[in-house]
Amino acid sequence: MKIGAACENEKISGHFGHCSNFMVFDVEDKKIVGSTSVANPGHDAGSPAKFLTKQGVSVVLCGSLGQGALDSF
Repeated sequence: MKIGAACENEKISGHFGHCSNFMVFDVEDKKIVGSTSVANPGHDAGSPAKFLTKQGVSVVLCGSLGQGALDSF
């Protein structure tokens, strides 16, 4: 499983689409086995959500999520 966290550096961002980066965590047997920080590709309608989906992310952690992102997921 992959978990994506909308971040401002290493802290959860208050807004999904405006975060500076995403931490993508690889999880196996309920343990984090790897992580990668990737820059936010931009907050065009649905862009970060589509980006994370292409990365294989199935769970997202964030402070808030707008309707556009919800619709994209």
